[in-house]
Amino acid sequence: MKSKYRLPILFFALLCSISEAADQKVAGKYPMENFSSTHNGRYTSNDLMLVVIVAKRPELSLMTNSSREEVLSIPFMRPLVEEAQWYVYAALANTAADEKGQYHGDVLNADALGLKRDRFELPKPLKPLRVRNSWDELAKPFDKTAPAKVAYNRNLLSEEDIWSAKGAIGYDLYFEREGIVREFHAIPNASFDRVKGGTKESDSLTFRLGAVTTLSPGSASNLIHDHILRVAPVYATDFGFNSEQLGGELEWEFVSERLHLDSGFVIRCAGKEAITVLPRLFFHFEGGTVRESGGNTNLVEDKTYFRIGPVVQLQLGFGRDMPEPLQRLNFVTAWREYERLNSDTRSTRLFTAGCGYKIAENISFEIEYRKGRIPLTAEKVESVNVGLGLKF
Repeated sequence: MKSKYRLPILFFALLCSISEAADQKVAGKYPMENFSSTHNGRYTSNDLMLVVIVAKRPELSLMTNSSREEVLSIPFMRPLVEEAQWYVYAALANTAADEKGQYHGDVLNADALGLKRDRFELPKPLKPLRVRNSWDELAKPFDKTAPAKVAYNRNLLSEEDIWSAKGAIGYDLYFEREGIVREFHAIPNASFDRVKGGTKESDSLTFRLGAVTTLSPGSASNLIHDHILRVAPVYATDFGFNSEQLGGELEWEFVSERLHLDSGFVIRCAGKEAITVLPRLFFHFEGGTVRESGGNTNLVEDKTYFRIGPVVQLQLGFGRDMPEPLQRLNFVTAWREYERLNSDTRSTRLFTAGCGYKIAENISFEIEYRKGRIPLTAEKVESVNVGLGLKF
């Protein structure tokens, strides 16, 4: 076996072993009494809200008996809390509370809440296997991410077939705790960017052992209240495993309710939610060594590379008060500018803009324009791709 194949094979062996171990830890049931703040078989509306939240997000089971205020103090929880409150309100519309405003387990609307008389069974959660547009989105909530894209085009003038595939696949092992380090994700992943055919081809395959953590040193009232750090050792190559780069990456992303960074806001029109806006801002640093160029003239063998720069992204969609067909549309544009810090490498700048239309929960129709250089391989690309988006 050639030595250049060993690292990718070991990587996927590790990914499979982690996947099998994690699947064995999926919880089946939680006792209903764990959610009773009074421990008397009765439940407040706050208790039932937590039931719905944990049913939808089993990894948040440590929030049992937390107050609404405690839950809302976590910025990313606000949309989930609002959805759970509406869900509970609809379920209990025809159910009377006692004089203390509590509900007995025997009279709950079992069908609406998904409850049984004394226990509720968690729906089997989504497997931690993630498929997204890029590895920095693998640890983010489903609705805040873009899909991986597969496209095929036929140039009728030159009679060329052009196909492309871009995305990231990884396994998200999630841990949650109290304190400054609020959550941690271990994400072994592989990202790919392949364009074959046409005048400007790209060929990039990158393996990472990623780690993502959220630091919350202040309260939600601070200008920047959360800091998301992503770090990963990197093995970069191509689909033929001809080139080889070893290095590492570090990304620092800001979360701010006041600036709407990674939290978003809604533009209202005539009192209705019309447009949703989700901006992102983070800084990227990468460094490493080119061991083999593999015929890529943008890489210099046995030389180190260091790049640093910002990433700005804006995602737009239609609000929940708009017609349902419009809610399926979304628009994403991003600018990545990684400036070189030494003379033996190239800067990589990449602009992307596209729109998608959701066909099903995990499938969308995508159109995307890209111009610039691919990160790490520094290959030039300028293309308009029409195809399918896949997101899990």
